[in-house]
Amino acid sequence: MLCGGLADLRSISEPFTKVFSVNVMQFFSNPVEDLRVIRTMMTAGGQVVTVHQPRHRGATSQDAIAFADRWQSTSSSLASSACGFNGFD
Repeated sequence: MLCGGLADLRSISEPFTKVFSVNVMQFFSNPVEDLRVIRTMMTAGGQVVTVHQPRHRGATSQDAIAFADRWQSTSSSLASSACGFNGFD
């Protein structure tokens, strides 16, 4: 397991089979470009899994669903990407 930011990816020579993040993607400055950078570092068939838990006062599952919807539309602009959503109440 490696921990680091997107800037650290370029110094890693081996591709990843999986990328996992928790409450990170909302901080991407350029989501499409940042996802492209991650994708260039993935093996064929590799997976990117992210978890988002809204942290503001009064957050509901609808806030998480709205975030997932925004990311699904962002990821659909990347060729051969798939985005799914699993919610838990």
